[in-house]
Amino acid sequence: MDEAGDAVVGFVPNQTKWLGEFRLYRAADSKDTAITSYVHRHVPLDKALPDDPVAGKFVADARAAFTKLTPAGGTVQHSH
Repeated sequence: MDEAGDAVVGFVPNQTKWLGEFRLYRAADSKDTAITSYVHRHVPLDKALPDDPVAGKFVADARAAFTKLTPAGGTVQHSH
C-alpha cells in the first residue's frame, strides 16, 4: 500500500499465491466519501488449500497474452 496525495494505491504482486483483503473506512459522522483509514493484509496460500485448475488456466492464459504483447517478452520496463 502507498499513498499518493489524496489517493490510496494498492498493488497486487502475487496473484493466486496470496489471499488479499483490502478494507476502506470513512468516519462514521462523515458527510462525504473521504477515506479516513484502511487495512490491507495478505495471507499466503499453501498446500492446505488445493489448487484451482480453472484459476490456474486463467493465470496461464493471461501470462501468455501479456508475454506476447510486451516487447521484452513479459518484462515491463519502468522509468524512474
